[in-house]
Amino acid sequence: MSFFGLSEGAIRFSIFALVFLIMALLEAFFPRRKRRFERSKRWTTNFAILGANYLSILAISFIIPVTAMLSAIWAEKNGIGLFNIINIPMVLQ
Repeated sequence: MSFFGLSEGAIRFSIFALVFLIMALLEAFFPRRKRRFERSKRWTTNFAILGANYLSILAISFIIPVTAMLSAIWAEKNGIGLFNIINIPMVLQ
């Protein structure tokens, strides 16, 4: 999908950034209650949590397929699994 020459991902990120900016400005100019911690400390913590979450998802999305592939290679070498028990033509495997 393309809108004004932008991809869907760019449009989604732009909307997110716009809403985030509006909410940050509203929080700064119209606070609903007195702050216990200053904004920079709170935002630093929140962005650190966001970064840790992103890195963990990235690591998991890499580790799970690699682990599955290595497990399949190990099972083939050790003669474990259904394809090692049943004689099936290589084309069907």
